[in-house]
Amino acid sequence: MFANKARAIAIKGTITATRPLVRWKLVLSRVAVVLLISTLALGLRLRAVALLPIDTDEDDYMRSAQLYAQHLAAGDLRAVINERDNYEHPPLTKLIYGVLLLAQGPESYAHSITNYGNKNGVEGIAGLFRPARLFAATVGALTVGLVAVVNPVAGLLVAINSWHIKYSAQAMLESLACFFAALTLLLLSRSKRSCDAPFWWAAVALGLTAANKYVYAVGGLAAVWWLLWRDWRSLWRLLPWGGLAILIFYLFDPTLWLDPIGRLGASVGFHADYVSSHHVLKVGYGWAQPLTWLMGADVWNPGVMPLLDGVFSIVGLLAIPAMWRRQRLVVLWFAVNMLFLFCWPTKWPQYIVAVTIPISLMAAQWFQDAASTVRRLQWLRPALVLIAAIAVYPLALQWALDAVLNKGKSFRGSSLAFWLATWRGILTLSSAGRLPYLPIDAVMNWVNWPIFLPGLAFNILWLLMSMGLATGLGIWLATLWRPRLLARTVLSRILFVLLLIVPEWAGVWAWNTLLNVTYVTGNHLTPSHPQWLTDPAPVVDFRHLAQPLVAWLTSLHLAPLAALVSGLAALFSTDKTFWLTVVMGLWVALPLMMLVAITAIRESRLTMTWSRIRPYIVAGAVVRAALLFNAFHIPLLVTGALQPHQTEKLSLIWFYLLRFRAQSYIIAVIDISILALVLGLMSRYQRHTATLVANRNCE
Repeated sequence: MFANKARAIAIKGTITATRPLVRWKLVLSRVAVVLLISTLALGLRLRAVALLPIDTDEDDYMRSAQLYAQHLAAGDLRAVINERDNYEHPPLTKLIYGVLLLAQGPESYAHSITNYGNKNGVEGIAGLFRPARLFAATVGALTVGLVAVVNPVAGLLVAINSWHIKYSAQAMLESLACFFAALTLLLLSRSKRSCDAPFWWAAVALGLTAANKYVYAVGGLAAVWWLLWRDWRSLWRLLPWGGLAILIFYLFDPTLWLDPIGRLGASVGFHADYVSSHHVLKVGYGWAQPLTWLMGADVWNPGVMPLLDGVFSIVGLLAIPAMWRRQRLVVLWFAVNMLFLFCWPTKWPQYIVAVTIPISLMAAQWFQDAASTVRRLQWLRPALVLIAAIAVYPLALQWALDAVLNKGKSFRGSSLAFWLATWRGILTLSSAGRLPYLPIDAVMNWVNWPIFLPGLAFNILWLLMSMGLATGLGIWLATLWRPRLLARTVLSRILFVLLLIVPEWAGVWAWNTLLNVTYVTGNHLTPSHPQWLTDPAPVVDFRHLAQPLVAWLTSLHLAPLAALVSGLAALFSTDKTFWLTVVMGLWVALPLMMLVAITAIRESRLTMTWSRIRPYIVAGAVVRAALLFNAFHIPLLVTGALQPHQTEKLSLIWFYLLRFRAQSYIIAVIDISILALVLGLMSRYQRHTATLVANRNCE
């Protein structure tokens, strides 16, 4: 006994002695990974420094830097404070660029540059811009290292983000502003309570963010929202926190020292006037343009940087639910910035850098969850391989074949060469002589296709109304299925069998015949003789009722909200044909929902409550909705055409495009869209099925 006890004590002592060693090994490995990712980021940005042409904004900022260098060389602090060149942005980054020019010597700032635009290679410009670009690239690499300390995968994603590489490798204002915005976000994420050190340092970082560029400080609204969400009693702490951020902003913005209110108002007012300028209106970007930047990459400089942003952005958006449960602040930071970019009329691509950090953190979370799932499901590897062979690969092959924009050419070569060419096209790396493929950043272009959004809206509204009516009616009919009430039971069973045995197409065609104007049967049942299949007039025209609200929102430059109200009004301005298709959806979905409801009621045993039958009902409704979603034959048999627009389902649009040999890449995109929506429904089904299993185990 004593020998065993001594052995246990020795083992415990060995474990205790090795713990610091293991801890140091983990720390050193993390440091090595961070250094490796930061080195990669720095290398990509230094390469971009050498290869990128001069941006149209770089000369403006460098001219301001030259003026600051002249004032600093003369020791004239008042001139620095009163300098109004490029006053629409805070001066901190331009001041740093001025210090760099001052260190170069008088020849770099004695003669102010003019607007060179994109004239790369002009004598003397490259050397003038290089120190500022090197500083921005170094700060960009530090930002990557900062993110990598918290999450190495996210740091890697920021390191290869083309927008972050581009705008942290040029003499722009993005690099330092993005660094302090990332620091604010990460400090708040580390804050455990509202008065600890990260909480106050985050206020300092937020003030420095605003002192570099205003748009990056929009994340402060997300911080306030999150702090109140975490603890509403911290409201009184937000006043000194916000005051500290404002104080830091004031101290590091010399142009505000003499007249803070007036000069801040003039600076912000410049942007209010600029959004309605000829330059902005001429470009004409829509309110959803930030999504195009987010889903795409910097395609203007191919070969300078990797173009993987769209892939990782999609992954990041998929991770929003998981990230919301773990780090709600990151999702709020992303959402608030995207909402601001949607509403702000100026849609320049550099603004998307404001969301590169949160979208990378969300994408990293998705990759980590996927890796964890793969580790847990090792015993399912044979099944996963089989699914990949018989389901995933055919879908991927269909996408690759249909994504060719030019079907007149044929691709000859090995399968490996085919897949390499496909991914080059998807990642916007196609070159001359290769088949052009649909890139990821082109997705938003066909989303704006006039037929797509009405079709998607019809799909969703029709599905909700059909399944809602079928579910409610199915539950009610299931309550009539009582052995002791013979007449009600026989009636409900007859209705169930009748609906079940009649083919879907036959039932739809019967309704079409009943209400067709040629046979005048249904149209003469009412005195008004409504034309159920041909009258395009809406039952209630919500579009006309919403016009004043849409005009008012447009006058306030709230284009996204105006578009939302207008779209909802158009969606609910349904015609008679829409309601006929709803009846058809009810006809098709009712038998299964009735059967599911009967089973749920019998399983609930003594008392029937919604909490008891909800998992059954939701699981059945999701399965039936997934099948109904693709039922393009219902509107096709009802109307026989793609009109009116309320009956355009995605699957029906797909059928017509395939029939009339339209550009097959649109067909492929619709395929992927339908697949994504159905997979979303099936994931919901899996969740409720798991709930059923858990409830049974508890019982």
